[in-house]
Amino acid sequence: MQRQDLWATPLWYFEVPHSLINPKDIAQEAYAHQKLDTGVVISNIGGYQSSGLTMDDPVPPTITKLMGVLAEQCQTCSRELGFERNLGIANFWININKKHHYNKMHVHSSSILSGTYYAVTPPQSGGIVFHNRPETSYILGVLKQLGAVDTRLTVTDQTFVPKAGAVLVFPGWLPHSVEENRSEEDRISIAFNLS
Repeated sequence: MQRQDLWATPLWYFEVPHSLINPKDIAQEAYAHQKLDTGVVISNIGGYQSSGLTMDDPVPPTITKLMGVLAEQCQTCSRELGFERNLGIANFWININKKHHYNKMHVHSSSILSGTYYAVTPPQSGGIVFHNRPETSYILGVLKQLGAVDTRLTVTDQTFVPKAGAVLVFPGWLPHSVEENRSEEDRISIAFNLS
């Protein structure tokens, strides 16, 4: 018997070397930006999420350099999705989650790809959780009630606990959330959309 998986949900992971982009510099620029921008509430429960930024906005130098690195690295992702043209970074924002802050489940409906660069990730500061589609999760829940165990084919949620300098890139339509920060330290990341 042979099995063929009909669909796949891609998730790309890479690391930006600290010698190229120092996460501590990103954190400093994030805190400096927070003083200039009151932020917005979209999926964040508590915490700070900056207003959406583009490369046309005045952006600190290390964050500007980071966006260039991310745009270049993400071209592999866009080619693997079947795009012959390069996808560009449409917008990005800074996230600073203090203790007990988190992000509820959401999608990035206006982007083809979305991603997150992690600058500060203390232990117990929470991971990013990717959720299977609601209708699929319902059916998989029924299977679990009937005795099925979690496998690569039946798991409903997958959590990744990133480290400083890590980048995750995923389809913008993939539902995801961010776990509660249980650390005394801030978790700092920069999220971005490509289209």
